[in-house]
Amino acid sequence: MLRPFAVLTVALAALTLCACGLAAAPGPTASAGASSLPAGSATGQWRLQTSGLPSTDILGLTFPTPERGWAVASDGAVLGTTDGGARWSLVAGGVQPPYRSALAFTAGGHGVRVGGTCVQPDPAEPAVCRGSAATSADGGRNWTPVALGDVPRLTALACPDASHCWAVGEDGVVLASTDGGAHWSRQATGTSATLYGIACGNDLHCLAVGAGGAILATADGGRSWLGRTPARLHPPDLSAVACAGPLDCVAVGVGGTVLLTGDAGQSWSAPVTDVGTPLLAVACPAANDCLVSGGNGLILRGSIGGGAGGSWKALPTPTTQPIFALDCPNVNTCWASGGDGLVLASTDGGAAWRVQARGSVYDAVAFSGAEHGWVVGQRGTILATGNGGRSWRAQSAPTSDTLTGVAFTGPRDGWAVGMLGTILGTTDGGARWTAASAVPAHGALLAIACPDAARCVAVGAGGTVLNTADGGARWSAQSAGTTNPLFGVACGNAAHCVAVGAGGAVATTADGGARWSPAAVPAADGAAPTLLGVACPDDRRCWAVGAAAGGGGVLFGSTDGGRTWTAAAVAVPGPLFAVSCVSTSRCLATGDRGLIAATVDSGAAWRVQSTGLGSDLFGVVASAAGGAWAVGDDTTVAHGGI
Repeated sequence: MLRPFAVLTVALAALTLCACGLAAAPGPTASAGASSLPAGSATGQWRLQTSGLPSTDILGLTFPTPERGWAVASDGAVLGTTDGGARWSLVAGGVQPPYRSALAFTAGGHGVRVGGTCVQPDPAEPAVCRGSAATSADGGRNWTPVALGDVPRLTALACPDASHCWAVGEDGVVLASTDGGAHWSRQATGTSATLYGIACGNDLHCLAVGAGGAILATADGGRSWLGRTPARLHPPDLSAVACAGPLDCVAVGVGGTVLLTGDAGQSWSAPVTDVGTPLLAVACPAANDCLVSGGNGLILRGSIGGGAGGSWKALPTPTTQPIFALDCPNVNTCWASGGDGLVLASTDGGAAWRVQARGSVYDAVAFSGAEHGWVVGQRGTILATGNGGRSWRAQSAPTSDTLTGVAFTGPRDGWAVGMLGTILGTTDGGARWTAASAVPAHGALLAIACPDAARCVAVGAGGTVLNTADGGARWSAQSAGTTNPLFGVACGNAAHCVAVGAGGAVATTADGGARWSPAAVPAADGAAPTLLGVACPDDRRCWAVGAAAGGGGVLFGSTDGGRTWTAAAVAVPGPLFAVSCVSTSRCLATGDRGLIAATVDSGAAWRVQSTGLGSDLFGVVASAAGGAWAVGDDTTVAHGGI
């Protein structure tokens, strides 16, 4: 389990690189505005609130096994699950191609992503966009960019096995890899049409589809690509394709178009679907069992072998959101994803669907006093309250990247950090947020702590530690003595800070961040835990929380500023994602499915219970003046006592 941005549970892993051609059709957009939170219903001492803001669209899915899967969102974030989608969370990855990003994973955790990046050196000139690719060896926690050269943006990916991958994109580009995405070569296609989907029945037979009804086929691993568009059918733009083997494939597109082939694209038939909505995705676990999805929650079921007279019927679904992606690791088990953070699951081949996830993720929360608070999360979301949480208003952020950490030193001065080295600052309570310049980091920043208005420490992927001592005018990088992702940081005072991360990693500083010393928490049963959060109420006492390697949560205490740690004598049934302390004696940790652990006696005893909220709680802040605030998935904002 990875940190859902605060690990965000970050489940995510899987694979036999599946042949999922995750073509992402653009989804509807919505604007965020003021949101007055309903009173909610009390659950014990906790009251659920929701911002009502739109969530990120889920554009692609890959499930190499029925238990382990990954998904990619419209902001480039990667989500994952290790329990068949019962719980989803965000992978703390450092590379996020934002353009129609597609991904594939093996069950062993090797991942490949393709997409595109755009830069605009001169505001007076149009942005320059190029294709991008990256690989991951650890289930998506860290990504290594792959050099592609000057290629157009990439839209879709297919990996029929762990070695062979093909990616397609704008201007008819097709790239091939024979080493799991580490190296790519361009293949000649003879077309300039944008390609939106690709599927491979094996390492020799692939089909690609795209704009203007373009269909390309190869039977020799891409050494030659031949046009296979059926002129008599006049197909419109085609958005996706899936193959149940080297010969049997389905292509779908606008206007409810469905095209079937049983001979690798040499001939096509077009069954009548009686739908006019765009079709966006297709999955075929077997030639006689295919699913197609589109707008308004539409999912059709049919057979490749049915020919032009075949029957394609609509299945009942519990949503009207567009469904952008489908994947079925076997004929019984399928997933679908779509607008507004929607994930659906079926265990009967698509006859019935249930909602597994809906709504955006909030990763962190900060309060200055009892009245002024801020929440940050997916797609550059920032919420603010000036009345103790009775109402929340969206603030404008100069980024659409996920924000994972926030810290305020008063009602006006604050910082937020996130993906791709994002650091935002405000001096007016968030009325205006400004991106920091010359940030010496490009990977994910996952947490930030600011002991005073001048000093802040941010940590993130690859053991990144950034420090400022002049209110953010300059940020410098320090060595933490580890390359493990660092998920949490806390400062007992301006000089003493502690960072924690994967593999039980700990780094401490006693000089305001100029120099860091590595440390670690003790392993349990020979396996190091993942530390996801840390709190230090003074320069000696600290608490770190996280996930045990074998499941469950961990809680460690230190009385020497983080140099040595002792495990708390308490059984925690699920991962803990964040911890906050009112004083050296009173602390609160939040975690899996609304789980909380609290102490009022300096950790001599911890009380573990549930808030009853049911949502994973990824961020928490506690204060004597305002109780405790927790945030998490499904746009959860909750207030309670400690």
